[in-house]
Amino acid sequence: MNREETKMIIKMLSSVYVNEFSKLSEDKVLQMIDVWTMLLEDEDANKIATVTKVYLKSNTNAFMPTPAMLINMAYELFTPKGMTEQEAWNLVYRAICNSGYNAQREYDNLPLEIKQLVTPSQLREWGMMNIETLNTVVASNFMRSFKVREKQRSDYAKLPNETKNLISELNMNMKLESKGETK
Repeated sequence: MNREETKMIIKMLSSVYVNEFSKLSEDKVLQMIDVWTMLLEDEDANKIATVTKVYLKSNTNAFMPTPAMLINMAYELFTPKGMTEQEAWNLVYRAICNSGYNAQREYDNLPLEIKQLVTPSQLREWGMMNIETLNTVVASNFMRSFKVREKQRSDYAKLPNETKNLISELNMNMKLESKGETK
């Protein structure tokens, strides 16, 4: 979003939260616009405008939304829903059932978000476990791990691009250092 788009959001908010804005000097409003512009710079203006309208129409508390609230609402509203941890476990369970001689093939057929949590040898090992333990302990641990991983993925997607680039750069430097190379 650019400064003009952010001004429109602040204008919408100031029209509803009149008391809050009446306490602010013109300098404070300009400062607010600057900060909000910086915080919303990586966001799509149409999405933020839409969720601002939704917030103003549906939220019954007396508090103005923060940029983070609007970003989270936009992410929730406009990001396609991934699979649930139960759906992920069902795919893993199906792979386990066929993994005796075909563990690698079953692993290869799993979605990437599941492959990050299991290995072909785990599928094979789990296939030899007691079914009760598999369906309680292993299933519970897998679903917990899947839920945590999806939360991390969601949180990462909401980060500013500048922060994502910094993380990528740090990861690249750590990989080079672990290989004994220097930048």
